[in-house]
Amino acid sequence: MKSLRRDFESFSKSIKQKLKDMEEKSRLYTDKSISKIKADLTSDLSVGGVKNVSAVYVRWGKKICPQNVELVYSGYAGGSYYTHTGAAVEPLCLPKDPQWGYYKDGFDGYKQFIYGAEFRTYDFRKSLSLHDVPCSVCRVYGKSAVYTVPARNTCHRGWTLEYSGYLMSGYHAAKAASKFTCVDKRSR
Repeated sequence: MKSLRRDFESFSKSIKQKLKDMEEKSRLYTDKSISKIKADLTSDLSVGGVKNVSAVYVRWGKKICPQNVELVYSGYAGGSYYTHTGAAVEPLCLPKDPQWGYYKDGFDGYKQFIYGAEFRTYDFRKSLSLHDVPCSVCRVYGKSAVYTVPARNTCHRGWTLEYSGYLMSGYHAAKAASKFTCVDKRSR
C-alpha cells in the first residue's frame, strides 16, 4: 500500500511539474499563433512515456482524411451479406493491399463470409447507388476520443468536428442485423 501511495505521489508530482512547465511555455509564446502554441504543448504531452496522444476513426464514404489528419490507410467497406442470419453486424474498412495468413479458399461450412459493400441509395443521392463504399482510417493527433453524435451536424461545445454525414444502415427488412454508420455527406 505504501508503495502504491509513493508511486501515486510521484506520478502526481510529475504531472504538476509538467502543467507548471506548460504554463510557463504558454507565457513565453504569447506572440506565436494559437495553432503553434497548441502544437508545442501537444508535442510535450507524455503519458507513461508515450508522446502525441491520438485517436483513430474510420471515415466512411471517403478515401481521404480531413486536412491535418493522418491517413493510416484507405480501402473499401465490407461485411456480411444482408440475407445471412448469422451475419456480423460491424462494418469493416478493408485495406486495398491485404496480407493473407493461412487460409483455404472455398466453403467448409463454418466460415464467416466477407462481402464488399455498396451504396443502395435509390431515392437519396442516386449518383452513389450501386457504387462501392470507400473508407479511410484516420489518425488525429492531440485528441484522445472520437465519437459519433446522431441527429446533429455540429459538435457539442469542447469537441472538434472531423466530418459530418448521414446515418446509413442495412435495409430494415433484411434478415441480418446492421449498424448505423455515419457516411460522409460528400461521398464520391
